[in-house]
Formats: sequence, structure tokens, C-alpha cells
Amino acid sequence: SILTLLSEADVLGLAVCGTTAHLLLRSDEVELYRFEIASDGSLTQSLDPIVVPNASLVACGNFASGDVVVAGGGNAIYVDALGQSTQGEDSTNATSIAAQDNDGDGVDSLALCTEADCHLYAGDFDGDGLGDLVTATPTSITVALASGTWTAPVQGTVSISDINQDEISDLVISNGSGWWDSYAGIPGGMAPVGGGYLWRSVGSHFWFSDF
Repeated sequence: SILTLLSEADVLGLAVCGTTAHLLLRSDEVELYRFEIASDGSLTQSLDPIVVPNASLVACGNFASGDVVVAGGGNAIYVDALGQSTQGEDSTNATSIAAQDNDGDGVDSLALCTEADCHLYAGDFDGDGLGDLVTATPTSITVALASGTWTAPVQGTVSISDINQDEISDLVISNGSGWWDSYAGIPGGMAPVGGGYLWRSVGSHFWFSDF
């Protein structure tokens, strides 16, 4: 069972696209597992595990050579729905990866970050149909938009959501004290969603303000 599998291995990464979950596990060696997610939330293993030596990162998307990629231990390895693998670009020093369609051709490319404590997040923050990339490090949070690079005025933990339900990605930043700032893409940069939403949580209680 998957519970037995998880109890016997270290979980290195999880990537979910649609109804398919890709799990990167390390026991005697590093292996990539593929599961199909049923409507009741149950998981069914759909392929035999694939050995991916030294990999530590996983991301899924619509790549030219497959729908999932592992990286971080040498060249990236792309795997398709049949379990066939293709070697890709060097990712030896990668600390974070993301799938990004930045030219609108429907095919994702692999974004890599090599800085320490770096985290990448992909989305369409300005509604132009092109993939934008968030790079979060201990010293800065930036969003690479078609119109240029925007730098967040605050630091903290990043999440991606659609706060105002306009089908455009929003950037949510927590500063660690319970306060959240959210920003949406506009031509030329990012702006507070709805004029500036701030959420604060204490225990199970939430406050919401629209300034």
C-alpha cells in the first residue's frame, strides 16, 4: 500500500497535475512513482517505479518530452505517461524547479534556480496567457512578467492562489506573524488585490479587511 511505501522511504518531492500524482521517494535508491487520483481521493499506482539516480526535485507539466521531470542530481530526466525517460539539461546545482510556458505555445519549459533556499512558483499573474515566474529567496521575492520584473515590498513565505477569483494567479505572502499580503498582476507590475487585502489568523479565527 502507499502507506507502507511512505513508511519505508524518504519523501523527496510531490508534484500533482490534474488527476495524476508524481512522488519522488528515496529508500535504497531514488525512484519516481506515478499514481492516479480517483474521485474519492484514493490512489492507484499506474506505472512501475522508475529509478532516477540522485534526483531531489520533481515537477509536472506539459513538457515536450513528457509530463513530469526530476532534477537536482545531474541532468534533468523527463518521463512520459508510458514511463519512457529522456535526458534533459544539466540540473546539478538546482535547488528549485518549476514548469513554465513563457511563450504561449502550450509546451512547458523547465525553470531552474540554483540559489540556496530558493523557491520557484509558476502562474499567469497578469492575465496575458503567458507563464510568469516567482522567485523567492531569503532576501527578495520577484515576479518575472512579460512587462518586466516586479519586486515585492515585503518578505515572507509565498503561496499562489486566486484570491479575487478572476482566474488570474495572485501572489500571497505571509510575514510569519499571522498577517498576509496579496498581490495581483497588472500591466507593468503587481498591485494589492482589491486595494489591499490583509488577513490575520489567531487560532481558528480569521479577520478580513479590504482597505
